[in-house]
Amino acid sequence: MTHLIDDACCISCCAIATTVAVVKFIKSEFPDDRSKEVALPEGNFLVRRIGYYQRIISPAIKGERGIKSMCRYTPSCSEYARQSILYHGSMRGTLLAMERLARCNPFSSGGYDPVPL
Repeated sequence: MTHLIDDACCISCCAIATTVAVVKFIKSEFPDDRSKEVALPEGNFLVRRIGYYQRIISPAIKGERGIKSMCRYTPSCSEYARQSILYHGSMRGTLLAMERLARCNPFSSGGYDPVPL
């Protein structure tokens, strides 16, 4: 009986190890295209203003209202704006952030909405 248990354990361990190896291989062969995200330095004026909002203003508003998160989407609208500016540059990133803010209303369903590549 223990022999069957040992075989099942060995098979499941081999399957997990194989899956991990395949995932590592795929990630090494096909890196994430978001590596372009460093197109602008973190010192960008818009990115600094968004960071200020995320660190100072947003926690104060949330604390005043006693809520954890106000955004319907993931990532939050400010993080979406920061990522879009870093990835696409100031002009296109700002336009994408404005489109996202227009979608964020009481009639939207929300959910996961990453920055388009």
